[in-house]
Amino acid sequence: MRLINRRQINNYKMELAIATNPHTKDPKRLWHTFEAQERKNEGKEYLDAEFDTAGFEVFKQTLQRHNSTIDVK
Repeated sequence: MRLINRRQINNYKMELAIATNPHTKDPKRLWHTFEAQERKNEGKEYLDAEFDTAGFEVFKQTLQRHNSTIDVK
């Protein structure tokens, strides 16, 4: 049932994009909104997050402190 609903929503998105594309200045904006909503519905909103460079550096330092055999670059 979930796959049927997803396919139907994708069909609606395609029809809407075809109908609105000639009349909008930024046609990709609508598509990005649909994709964000789909990720939220699928529980994948973490894909929208930006990479946390500072947090990754802390993570690397923690790995190096606790396990000296891991070479983190």
